[in-house]
Amino acid sequence: DDVKAVLAPAYRVIADDVECWLWCERSTVTTPTATPTDPLHALIHQWKTEAITLREVRRHSPQRLMSNNWNLQMVFVPKLPNPTDQHVCVRFFDDKVQEVGSAVLVLPGTATAGDLAIEAKKVAPAGFRSDAPLRVVGVEQSKIHQVYKEDMPVSQFLSSSRKNILHHCVRIEADTEKPTRASERRIKFWRADRITGAPFGHPFFLCVTIGEKVAALKARVQEKLGVPDAEFGRWRFVKAEGPTTKTLLKDDDTLTMSPDT
Repeated sequence: DDVKAVLAPAYRVIADDVECWLWCERSTVTTPTATPTDPLHALIHQWKTEAITLREVRRHSPQRLMSNNWNLQMVFVPKLPNPTDQHVCVRFFDDKVQEVGSAVLVLPGTATAGDLAIEAKKVAPAGFRSDAPLRVVGVEQSKIHQVYKEDMPVSQFLSSSRKNILHHCVRIEADTEKPTRASERRIKFWRADRITGAPFGHPFFLCVTIGEKVAALKARVQEKLGVPDAEFGRWRFVKAEGPTTKTLLKDDDTLTMSPDT
């Protein structure tokens, strides 16, 4: 029942630099990043690892911990040096829209997206394109919510209003998809279930040319994502304009869109 007994080996090494967050997740969930569940420490004000027990945790979340189908998970994150500082979880994505690394940053309360990009470069994993200009992207429910401008305060990010920062994180990627001609548009792509329409996976940007054949666009998407032919043959492309207007695209169709599409 004693959480201290579980945490003690690691805390003897890094207790001065980190704090521990607790999550209670279903046994089928492998990490706190898989669902937006809030961490338990958000319910336990100023709890101390040397004092808290699982019995005390149960008191704060009885509906979760009374069942054997729940696992208690621990995540170590850097301590905040100052009360006004903030945690931000960043995830690095390559040009293939694959996550190649992640980190939890500690930023001052006045930090902007530009400051975040500078700090993210310092901890970027090997192989990440940190030599290119970086794009700071907010993603919500597997769809691109916003590309944050350099002067936007981090405290105004959508993720800053959420307690589970490991799930509601900020995406860092090379800002390579930029229109170079008047006929080009940078378009948001996302995957969705064919029956329910529910989005899933990692969304991405791609520049398309007005008048481009859908078949050519499909080939570029397949190459970018590295999807095998057998799987890609089951994909369907749908053009979404607004929350309700959706059009199934055929290979022979040409792309037409307004600047606001």
